[in-house]
Amino acid sequence: MEKSESGIYYSIISEGDSDEYIRLTDEVTFIYKGSFLSGEVFQVIREQDALTFQVRELIAGWQEALALLTNHGKINIIIPPHLGYGGKETGLIKPNSILVYELEVLDVI
Repeated sequence: MEKSESGIYYSIISEGDSDEYIRLTDEVTFIYKGSFLSGEVFQVIREQDALTFQVRELIAGWQEALALLTNHGKINIIIPPHLGYGGKETGLIKPNSILVYELEVLDVI
């Protein structure tokens, strides 16, 4: 994995199939598996339940990771708490958790 200046670790599985990288103003449809460093999975979103959000609405670690991809890109990322949910508890995620994601972009709108 590579480490960004901000502190995320990432491994690009596939950059995608477009010449245009994802921007904050884009809307993306994606699937993912989210887990903790321990390997405990806290959420899996499969293709039939894919989520669609504007990139700027996502946590900072995802914004940074998505900017490395184009449409249909895949990436594995490790997000430190300050780029994730920080001290907030989300119900699924405890405060100050380090998050691990396998993320795949299905569409960029």
